[in-house]
Amino acid sequence: MLTGLDTNILCYALDPAYPEHKKLKNLLTNLSQENVVAINPTVLHETYHTLVFSQKWVPSEARKRLKMLLTHPYVEFFSQTKKTSTVALNLAVQYKLGGGTPSSSQTSCPTRFQSSILTTKNSWP
Repeated sequence: MLTGLDTNILCYALDPAYPEHKKLKNLLTNLSQENVVAINPTVLHETYHTLVFSQKWVPSEARKRLKMLLTHPYVEFFSQTKKTSTVALNLAVQYKLGGGTPSSSQTSCPTRFQSSILTTKNSWP
């Protein structure tokens, strides 16, 4: 299964300071050929920014952890292009995705996702 990750989920999985970390601490350690996650440039950069500036991580540690994700065999990285963004916007309208806008995890390559972890302030898995 391919699961698209949004920024908050990735931050929760990486940082034990979040109360949500307990639910997601095994998300990245349980990756396998059958359990693949996907991120995109927006998620990567937002995660870095959140960990460094909000959570006060040392920048080099955040970079190290995120670079490990980029080289992990079970982490897909989808670049965002005009074409994929247009497809994502069309899917958002057609399937009423998100809170009126597509999440960054869906924007990256929505046609390949079997599932997507999406959250808002009012809904958390």
